[in-house]
Amino acid sequence: MSLLRYYRHNFLYAGHRILLPEHREAFLDQERAAGVLPRPVLDPQQQEACARALSAALRLGCPVTLTVYHPDGYRTVHGRVRRVDPLAGRVELVTETGRRALPLADIVDVTLPSEP
Repeated sequence: MSLLRYYRHNFLYAGHRILLPEHREAFLDQERAAGVLPRPVLDPQQQEACARALSAALRLGCPVTLTVYHPDGYRTVHGRVRRVDPLAGRVELVTETGRRALPLADIVDVTLPSEP
């Protein structure tokens, strides 16, 4: 297939990606009615505090409690930080049930244990 025919064919079906404002509002109303929690947006200071706490937990090997976003509500995850991969946007934890990888974008809060 020539490049010109490919582009012409693609533009014929490109209209299905358009989302009309009234459809968008209907979709958002449906999500609100279903109780879907909107994703929080952390300010740069909160992001820095979370990154600092994750770094300290990784360096010290101490247990950590993460508050993680989920569409149904916030979840808490307890474990030890095994690895932080900023390029992939993931944190790997070792929990009681095994290893668990969490997206950095879903982490809302990081709590380190208080020192005695």
